[in-house]
Amino acid sequence: MSRLRLRRLAALICAGIAGVYVLIGLEVVTVSRPTDAEVNLAVFGFGAATVFLVGSVLLLRTDQRVVWALGA
Repeated sequence: MSRLRLRRLAALICAGIAGVYVLIGLEVVTVSRPTDAEVNLAVFGFGAATVFLVGSVLLLRTDQRVVWALGA
């Protein structure tokens, strides 16, 4: 498999994970919540989705080992 194909596959996986976090932020997908802690799922879900989308774009735009190391 070429490096470009591998980067595209990794970017697609990142985008898929970002989609799951968006669903968590919208509370379509439920996650277990501790009863004693208040967690804003919208902030958590959309924040994590943003990080994964940025990672996806970086994987598509650059071919740097630093991006791969941060993703790992």
